[in-house]
Amino acid sequence: MGCIVSKKNTDVVPVLRRRLSLGEIGEDDGDDCGAEVTESDRSLLLELSQQQVLDYIQTEGRRFSLGTQTDKTLHEVQSFGAKTTQLVGESSFDGSKERVGFACKKGLKPEAPNQDSFLILKIEGKYNLYGVFDGHGRKGHDVSNFVKDNLPKILFSQGCFPDDPMEALRLTFEKTQYLIEKATFMKTIDATRSGTTCSVVLHSLKDDVLYCAHVGDSRVVLGKKVTTAVGEQWQAVDLTRDHKPDLPEERQRIEQNGGVVVFDGGWNYRVFAKGKKDSRGKRYPGLNMSRAMGDLTGFHDAGISASPDVNKSFIAVQPTTPVAAEGEGGEQKEALETSDSAIISSLAIHNESDKFILLCSDGVWEFIASQDAVLEVAKFNQADAGLAAENLASLAWEHWMTEMDGQVVDDITAVVIHL
Repeated sequence: MGCIVSKKNTDVVPVLRRRLSLGEIGEDDGDDCGAEVTESDRSLLLELSQQQVLDYIQTEGRRFSLGTQTDKTLHEVQSFGAKTTQLVGESSFDGSKERVGFACKKGLKPEAPNQDSFLILKIEGKYNLYGVFDGHGRKGHDVSNFVKDNLPKILFSQGCFPDDPMEALRLTFEKTQYLIEKATFMKTIDATRSGTTCSVVLHSLKDDVLYCAHVGDSRVVLGKKVTTAVGEQWQAVDLTRDHKPDLPEERQRIEQNGGVVVFDGGWNYRVFAKGKKDSRGKRYPGLNMSRAMGDLTGFHDAGISASPDVNKSFIAVQPTTPVAAEGEGGEQKEALETSDSAIISSLAIHNESDKFILLCSDGVWEFIASQDAVLEVAKFNQADAGLAAENLASLAWEHWMTEMDGQVVDDITAVVIHL
């Protein structure tokens, strides 16, 4: 996603490509980053590839998963074409009854397939799991598909999952990154210079709590109805914080781990390995995110973070108060604090005010503010969640075409979930 060319040791990103995530789409060097694969690794990767995610869920109730599949024709899919999806566990999917809608559209990038992936998984009476994964780099579509397929399996196989979902999510992010490296060494995928965002929302139905975990900039937003002096109004609450390199905490961590943050001359700050170049004499990785799954050269050489840590703050959202987190000892602290990890947080749902969740790739958020997206979705009834997602994707496309002179449009994914 994006292209960097090198002239006289100066990295230049073509202006109309600077909105995209990665500044390099050329051939990867094939460096395996020193990974070793044990027989246990091979057995686990084989098991994960052979079993459906529903095999990991022991329940008598209704269950199904709906997710994207990499398009067989790859980059030949027409721009704004919908990505292929697969439904497992049900014969059909009725978004109006499920109160869930989605749109996953290929961007205006002739050289690349749709690299976004998403997942909708429901286990009757127990859990709902939603995820968006925005791939970047030459093989970003493979990495996003790998994470979409395997992260839920790893999550549901954690022994601590029923009693401690937050710890299970932390372990899952960590193990998924580990297996990405092993799979790259085995040449099952290639995450050497490719990666993906990873934003997941786990809804525990028995206690009406949301658990959010993410790395990257596929934002999760809560749409709320709040009472004000002029009546009821819609309010957007960001449940995740985009992981950008220019955030002071992120820049400090990157610089402490071998990276440097550089402005690309357009809109993005990008992460490079300090004082290092690849075999072609180019700086790397050129990522405009401070955290992601995969991106192994950036992970090892430039301080890109993927190892999850638990934010044990409890986010208590009241109808008329901003998001706040209660830490140990009862002190209040910022809900979306930054650490060297995925942010994982819990959110108690208030049925009278909390109405829907938006889970979107940055193809939506690049030109649409969270509040504007909430107002757009609020125009549609719950039964029309699919239409709401399609409308949001269309609006995002129009903004890209206008702002980028019809030259570049990122892949666009929008998932609308009514609570």
